[in-house]
Amino acid sequence: MNSARAYDLSDPEPIVPDGSPPMSIERGELAVRLLRQLLGGIVYPSDKQLLFADLFAAAAETTTQEWRDRGGTSTSSETLQRALAFLFSLPVGVPLPDVLSDQNGDITVEWYTGPRNVLSVIVGSHPNLAYAALAGASTSRGTEPFVGRFPDAFAVLLRRIYPA
Repeated sequence: MNSARAYDLSDPEPIVPDGSPPMSIERGELAVRLLRQLLGGIVYPSDKQLLFADLFAAAAETTTQEWRDRGGTSTSSETLQRALAFLFSLPVGVPLPDVLSDQNGDITVEWYTGPRNVLSVIVGSHPNLAYAALAGASTSRGTEPFVGRFPDAFAVLLRRIYPA
């Protein structure tokens, strides 16, 4: 994760109903406000909180006019819920990924340690998670079902990307 900023969670200003934030709100601040509104102020350990904030920021980015002007599709609430469930399923000790929005409205969860060490997981509204991985000279891609539990195949790939 690349976010290390502390945010004031006590700011009561709501997100604008049409999904477009006031121009003065930075992406991270918008995400924390969305997180606080959607989860009712529940506080998680700081790393997970920032991870969830990244997810909501990625989804919020897809609601902007600039995103639509570039031909992008908004992230659906179903995709957002599935991505949140996937992030909740991360086992203890798994390095925290980056969370990005895709042009088609899906969410990409990515672990990257170098150009030949990366795992990208695509979370959409469908029941399977698509993935692609590079681990040294090896490549792997496919789909894994997601039923609320972090897929074993991803744990194996992460051990290859983050060797002990």
